[in-house]
Amino acid sequence: MKKKLLKNKKVLIGISVLLVVSSLGMTVLTQDKDIKTIIREREYFAQKGNITVGVESSGQINTLPNQHTFEDNTVIDKLFVKLGSEVKKGDELASISTENLEALMTLAKDELSDAKAALLQATSQKNVLIKQNDKNKQDGLRGVHQDFEAKLSQHKSEEERILKSINELEDTIKNLEKQISELAVGVKDEEEKIANIQSEINENMLKIGEFNEKLLKVDDGSNERVLYNQKINNIQSEMNGLNKQLSEKIEAAKNNLSAITDLNEAIIAKTNRIGELESLINQSEDDAEKEQYTAEIQSLQDEINTLELNIKNLSYSTEISSINIRISSAEERLRNAQNDLLNVSNGSEKANAIRLEITIVQNENTALQLEIDKVMKDPIVSEFEKLKAKIEIKTSELVEKYTSYALKLEEIQQVEIQYEQSLTGQEADNNFADYKLNEELKAIQESIAKASRNVSRSIEKLDKIYELQKNPILYAQMDGIVTSLGYKVGDVVTSSKPVCVIGQLSETSLTVPVSASDIGKIRVGQKVNVYIDAFAEQRFTGIVTERLLVANDNGDYPVIITMDPTDQMLLPGMKAFSTIILKEKEDILTISNKAIILEDGEQYVNIRNEKGALVKRKIVTGFSDGRVSEVIEGLAENDIAVVQE
Repeated sequence: MKKKLLKNKKVLIGISVLLVVSSLGMTVLTQDKDIKTIIREREYFAQKGNITVGVESSGQINTLPNQHTFEDNTVIDKLFVKLGSEVKKGDELASISTENLEALMTLAKDELSDAKAALLQATSQKNVLIKQNDKNKQDGLRGVHQDFEAKLSQHKSEEERILKSINELEDTIKNLEKQISELAVGVKDEEEKIANIQSEINENMLKIGEFNEKLLKVDDGSNERVLYNQKINNIQSEMNGLNKQLSEKIEAAKNNLSAITDLNEAIIAKTNRIGELESLINQSEDDAEKEQYTAEIQSLQDEINTLELNIKNLSYSTEISSINIRISSAEERLRNAQNDLLNVSNGSEKANAIRLEITIVQNENTALQLEIDKVMKDPIVSEFEKLKAKIEIKTSELVEKYTSYALKLEEIQQVEIQYEQSLTGQEADNNFADYKLNEELKAIQESIAKASRNVSRSIEKLDKIYELQKNPILYAQMDGIVTSLGYKVGDVVTSSKPVCVIGQLSETSLTVPVSASDIGKIRVGQKVNVYIDAFAEQRFTGIVTERLLVANDNGDYPVIITMDPTDQMLLPGMKAFSTIILKEKEDILTISNKAIILEDGEQYVNIRNEKGALVKRKIVTGFSDGRVSEVIEGLAENDIAVVQE
């Protein structure tokens, strides 16, 4: 307010000065009657103000349209307003037929019943599909579990049977080894004797081999004899290798004889101690002592098992037995091959002589074998060999059982892998089933949503009809002017147009055309100065709220300006002129461009000095709208620039 008063005061001062200067000018003109040419002077004041640059255009004031209407298919009974009527909030606008509402009520109830039935049917179909899909998935998983459990149970049962056999064989082998250990000391000499005799037999076998080589030299060259001799030669080479291995193992066992004896004595001592402990257990009544004795027995038994295993390794019994079996097999094959060779003999004296020598050596081996058999007839030795043979058999069976056990573990692992694969496959099937279900449910869900919307719309329609039956009158929702009436009495209301449109005077807008060259400069949010013909001396303001980028028939682009609130009543259709502000400077020192003189690129104004003479004063200007310019340097507020005409 103070700023406004100050501005008015400055204007009054300026007017007073202008009157004084004008009167002086008139006096001078009156006195100087001799001057033939009259010089006119125009004065321009340097004063504070605003400079605005923008896009200018004109249009008409519009009000914000507020539509008022009834439900579709209602019938207009009365109209209480006319086009252009000024209404207040709560005024009656129109009424509808109550008879028509009864018919609409019946129709709406039927629609609601149909919508509820459709919703119930679609929901039931959805629930049935979901339950069936869940059942199918559970049945699939149950089948996979049952198949796995059946196979696993069968394999586990077989695994337990194999483990039981392994434990039984290990117990049997331990008992046999214990018996062998007990007999080992008693058959030591006989075993050594058998080994020596076997060594002689092996030497004779070497001699037989040499004789056979000689026999090959007197061969008649027949193909059959070549084959037999080659076979005999291969068998003899095999036997030589086996006899060499046997000798090495026997020699190694002999070197370990002292250690084996010590181990046997240790076993006997520990066995005796076990007997003592078992006797103490039978005599004792203290459970703690029995438990202590039992633990000691178990420890001793473990030590005995270790000692027996060491004896077995030091005596090479398993290897020697295996080599002897292979030698016996080779001897049998050699005898058969030699007999076959004799059947194709040429009968020459040299060959017969060699064969005689072979027979003599073979007879020696037969005698030596008889000695071995005689020694073997000793019950202790016989029992010892039988035990060794049993151990070999049981050991072979144990190896087979361990192999079976390993295979069974692999089979169990394979069953578990197959189970995981089946689960994965079933999960994939279930996912696909869910996918198919979801695809089916999409259509059903759309039906449910549609039916649900129909139910909601029907209920909403019923509620609206109930409300209209209570009060079938349309009321104004705000103050304003009736700018449109869509129906007359007896017309049926549709959604395509409202019953009544009220222009809200508190919210007005201005739509102006902007040329193609200027539309690119316009932005939403720009300030606008508006002048209305009905209020010529008053400036209104607004803001750009929308620009439409499709040209009208004249090639211009509509720009919508929302007017700022004002105390004046702006009515639809009032003509208005607008300036969309592109740039503006406020409260700056300005001077009319008519007062500015340009010389050699510099700007000047004429200022009257104290003596009344006009002198040029250099100024610097800034922003300009083409009519006035901003004064940056050279003038102060209320300075007067004079232009002579």
